[in-house]
Amino acid sequence: MEDWPIIARYDAAHLREIAMPIGGIGTGFFALGGNGRLTDWQLMSRPNRGWRPKYSHLIVRTKQTTGRNANAKLRVLETDLNDDLAADFGAPGTLAGLPRFPKATFESSYPFGRVLFTDRQLPITVSLEAFNPLIPRDTDA
Repeated sequence: MEDWPIIARYDAAHLREIAMPIGGIGTGFFALGGNGRLTDWQLMSRPNRGWRPKYSHLIVRTKQTTGRNANAKLRVLETDLNDDLAADFGAPGTLAGLPRFPKATFESSYPFGRVLFTDRQLPITVSLEAFNPLIPRDTDA
C-alpha cells in the first residue's frame, strides 16, 4: 500500500455520511462509502443516489493451512449492518447474513480514499482504496 498524504480521517461515528464519488460527472459513477459499501451507482445518465446493484459486494476469504484453527473465514468488505434493522421485513439488503467487519476507518485526500478494516479474528490487514480519475476543468483528461 503506497502512502499518500491523509487530509482527513473519519471514525465510526461519521462513516455513515461518507460517499466519495468514483468517476466523472455525466460519465456514470459509483461512490465508495465510508463503511466500504459501493453505493450511489449512477449509470447511463440516470441519477440514482443510494442505489446499488444487488450483488455489488467485495469479499475476502482467508484460510489457515495448518494448526487447530484451519477453517476458512469470509468477510464482506463493509462494516456490520446497523441501519434499518427495526423494519418489519428484517435486515436490509442482499447478503445480509454474511459476516462483515466490526470496525472501519475512512482516510481521504481527494481524489484518493481508503477504508481500513479491523477484525481481530482475521490473520490479515485489509484495506480498500479508491481513486477518482476526474480532473476538474480538464475535459481532455
